Amino acid sequence: MIQAISVIGLSEPALTHLRLLHEHPHWQLKGLYDADVRLMQDLANQFQVKAFASLEEAINDSQALAITGSRPGSFESAKQAIMGGKHVYLEKPITHPLKEARYLQNLIQEAGVVFFGAQGHRYNPAFIAALPYLDQIDFIEINRLHAYAGSSTNSSVVLDLLMDELHLLLFLVKSNVRKIHAVGSAYVGKESDVVNLRLEFENGCVAVINASRLASKKESRFKAYGKEHMVDVHLSDRVTEITKVKPHSSRSGNRVLDPGNGSPKKELARDYPLILPTNTINDELTTFHTSVNSHRRINDSIDLAIKALELAYAIEEKLHF
Repeated sequence: MIQAISVIGLSEPALTHLRLLHEHPHWQLKGLYDADVRLMQDLANQFQVKAFASLEEAINDSQALAITGSRPGSFESAKQAIMGGKHVYLEKPITHPLKEARYLQNLIQEAGVVFFGAQGHRYNPAFIAALPYLDQIDFIEINRLHAYAGSSTNSSVVLDLLMDELHLLLFLVKSNVRKIHAVGSAYVGKESDVVNLRLEFENGCVAVINASRLASKKESRFKAYGKEHMVDVHLSDRVTEITKVKPHSSRSGNRVLDPGNGSPKKELARDYPLILPTNTINDELTTFHTSVNSHRRINDSIDLAIKALELAYAIEEKLHF
């Protein structure tokens, strides 16, 4: 059984991954590597694992790698790990240049390894609770708001905040984008800080997305409107509300809808599915372990990630401000 995993890159999220891997019932945390030798040694002592002298040593001494570093370093680490025949968990959504992302895709196929790219929203318990109601969607609204972080960024808000949303959107709709309408504004630097998007899909579904990294509050929320249900998912608060229009019953106590003209009255029935208290990252790590040991390629992980990245760059080309 493949169990030995090491963490590459000790960015802030790595502390969570280190703790979860250290406590995981199936993974065995082997060691860690980072260019910051003092930080690496301190964390190695804290978790009682090996501090590797080089990336090459970490790759050779591990069966799988969890890469949690910054984008430029994560590409090189993932490339070297895949070329070494090791399975890779990438903590951040893929935001590399398309050339690099497609290069990784080819490497993964040639090496026959399992690759898992971060898909935080798909493992969010509020989204999982909503899944049974998310078929036959006609219209989707997405809001992704974030407070100003205090510094400018070299990438637009699309690549900075919306990759998880685009990944989730493509996962749900399962259709090619036919038309993109995009407007945005840049306030801090040269890249857009606020965007409004309208995406029209070949199957008729339409998605409207609002994103801002200059908001007064943090919010990650999407609403889906289907044939029978309206689904409101608060990803950040982990709350899901299902609304269904049904024939009115005088005993229900639900809000009454009167279409007039003598037509039968209707009512809004709301339901709140049970949200299980799961840990998104831990569930990702468990899925990664299961896929590695069942020799099963994780469905659409790299392929869908690249489609989301292609869509992001297509949106970038449409933006004007």
